[in-house]
Amino acid sequence: MDIVKVILARGIADQLDKLMVRHRSGGVSQIQFKAFDQRRERWQGEEVHGVWFDEEPAIEIYSEGLTRTNTTCYGPGITMMTATPLLGMTDVVGQFYPKPTTPDRALIQMDLSEARYPDGPGHFSDDAIAKIEASYQPYEREARLKGIPLLGSGRVFPISEAAIVEDPIEVVPQHWRRIGGIDFGWDHPTAAVDIAWDEGGAEGGIVHILWEYKQAEQTPVVHGAALRARGLNRVPVAWPQDAYQKDKQSGVSTADAYRREGLKMLPEHATFAAGGYGREAGITEMLTRMQTGRLKVSRLCPLWIDEFRTYHRKDGQVVKVKDDLLDATRAALMMLRFSAHIAPRRHPASYAVGYDPLAQSGGVEYSETVLPTPDW
Repeated sequence: MDIVKVILARGIADQLDKLMVRHRSGGVSQIQFKAFDQRRERWQGEEVHGVWFDEEPAIEIYSEGLTRTNTTCYGPGITMMTATPLLGMTDVVGQFYPKPTTPDRALIQMDLSEARYPDGPGHFSDDAIAKIEASYQPYEREARLKGIPLLGSGRVFPISEAAIVEDPIEVVPQHWRRIGGIDFGWDHPTAAVDIAWDEGGAEGGIVHILWEYKQAEQTPVVHGAALRARGLNRVPVAWPQDAYQKDKQSGVSTADAYRREGLKMLPEHATFAAGGYGREAGITEMLTRMQTGRLKVSRLCPLWIDEFRTYHRKDGQVVKVKDDLLDATRAALMMLRFSAHIAPRRHPASYAVGYDPLAQSGGVEYSETVLPTPDW
């Protein structure tokens, strides 16, 4: 028999403390059981080769478990956790979702549909899966069925990613209008988006988010250079109300600092056509577009998609964390009326036949033109 010895916990009926199991090498391995309500002090002093958390622990217990695997003579051991993320975006979940924070971490999400038969291992039929899904409250279904963290009182955008993510648009049609959006920051990132607006088709047209930019702790000079390199200096740029604030040393407002870097900042901060710039109204505009297929984002914007996944409310209020690209998008949507048609960059005639782009002479730089737009 492979079980060599069973040691019961003191004072608790039928609870195991340790289990000795014969290893295939011939030696004996020890499995020790601990409860989360045993304070972190009860975890200290042990040296173990592996820890398996069944459900999510508090961050101090998780940290202590990691530490116990760092002190073995064989080097760091393995720490695993199997959990349904019902506590939301906790410190522990944030180590893994939406992306692992270190190269040695990995995230595996299992969808209940993967357990259907005959395609899956054979646990549930389609009818059984439908009944299980219907048994949960709508706000907890994604956590229970897909392993997506329960977000406060609910996601701000309860929309499937598949409904908004699209393949990259390699060539933007010339008749589409263009506008950029920017949200300023320092410790939290400065973020920007480039948007193409197809006015035809559905009511209000379709907005396409083409690319993203997100960087913390950099000056307008650095951000401006990066945004010019991506062509955001060719389109009008919407910005939030707080960009009127002036730097204490230079006396220059944030918006003016970016104008000096060559961006076509709109003269006034982002507002709706009827006035006002309320956050909830902007969120409603974004959600309505998502629900009606009129807001799409390139799959080459992973940071935007990450923010979309984790944007949530707590006690009915939007949690202002990791929303920089979403705020930049909201500003651009408010100012769509000032978007512009952008003429393509014209190649010189010498490009047509026998032109060597690496030659030192004979070349003419691209030209660029912004066609007439409303006054802004």
